[in-house]
Amino acid sequence: MIKDLSCFSLKHIFKKLNSINISINLRYSSPFPKPKEQMLSWYSYVNRKVKIFSNGYFNKARLVTSLIDFSFVRSLVADAYSREGGRCFDPVSLFLCDIFRFIEGLFSMKEFCNILSHRFSGHPYRTYAVSVNNVSLVRRISPTSEPVSVRTAIMPSSMSWWRS
Repeated sequence: MIKDLSCFSLKHIFKKLNSINISINLRYSSPFPKPKEQMLSWYSYVNRKVKIFSNGYFNKARLVTSLIDFSFVRSLVADAYSREGGRCFDPVSLFLCDIFRFIEGLFSMKEFCNILSHRFSGHPYRTYAVSVNNVSLVRRISPTSEPVSVRTAIMPSSMSWWRS
């Protein structure tokens, strides 16, 4: 007896999650106080195709960011941010990085930040966490236009022990 497994197809799951995404984004729509110009990163949902290889491999980060629009996270934390002050990373980008760390089974944030700052192995995570104008979490934010890693950019100097 063959069972109908179409309810587990990506197309079916995407259709179900799309209605959930819409209701979440309507429910949580508080404006984020910081303008985009003050952000060091900015996430926006991009509908990407998910490729499942013949051996069953697929990119977990791509799957998660293709199925769910995480823009609502900005509204959830909007009251914790002020319009004044310096530049900051988009809370959605930071949230996604933590999700990626979790789904990859990494318990150490330090280990994940090392992967994230690596040119090749960190590229997919930076791509899926930030999706505007090919900006990545490894940004050119210093006056000398030298690349600065996310670890260096978001950590206060009092936490220099964490970088080592």
